[in-house]
Amino acid sequence: MIKISVLCVLIGMLCPTNLFAINPVTANAPQYIQAINDSILEILTENQSAGYKINVNSDGSVKDNNLRPNALFDAIKVEFKDITSWDYDLEELKKTTLAKNITHIMVSLVVAGRRVVARHQDAINKDDQQGFVPRKFIPAVFGRLTGERLHEKVGVSIKQTTLGKNGFKARNEYNHPDDFEHDTLSRFESKGWQIGDAERGVAKRIGDNFRYVKPIYIQPACLKCHGDPIGETSVYGHKKEGYKVGEVRGGISIVVPLN
Repeated sequence: MIKISVLCVLIGMLCPTNLFAINPVTANAPQYIQAINDSILEILTENQSAGYKINVNSDGSVKDNNLRPNALFDAIKVEFKDITSWDYDLEELKKTTLAKNITHIMVSLVVAGRRVVARHQDAINKDDQQGFVPRKFIPAVFGRLTGERLHEKVGVSIKQTTLGKNGFKARNEYNHPDDFEHDTLSRFESKGWQIGDAERGVAKRIGDNFRYVKPIYIQPACLKCHGDPIGETSVYGHKKEGYKVGEVRGGISIVVPLN
């Protein structure tokens, strides 16, 4: 019995993501995955006619487009499958048994949502009567609002973080990377790390938390705010950093308490 106990302790020390560390995350998998699903739908729904008015013209009428919550979420499901190669079946996903997969699912949904919001910027910002009206419902806003809602529901923290480029750091102080995020993002940006290798991100137990960071890569739709020319002010008032398609913009970082 003593030998078995010692062996268990040694395994726990050597394997930060072993079963002893991930059981609390695994046990709450259905709740966590349901919470991120609900958070995304709520954020999309609430901002249809209030807040960022995704689907409203300047005169208050409904815009003639397909930016309804269900349509947007269906697009997110497509992006989610592209990112993970998994079909989006909520009940099947809630049966996930590994902490790294649970966090991968939640973070991938936020990344998928960011992609959809980025690709729909023209429709979101277009007014049927008066042309371009910047709603400022951009990928970063979607990610922040979803993260705040998720934390309210289940106490899980999720944020967007970046090392920046060309002297430009994170645009929001809250998004500055901590030590683990900084080291992980540096790995993503290293020459030896390919997109395929980094697609699932990096997971690790640190203290009483399970940590996971998934990279965000620059897509063509991102260049309006983050591309060239360097230093030019985008339509939303931020300076462009000069990113190129395929470069690492940063990551989505999630912290799941283990207590």
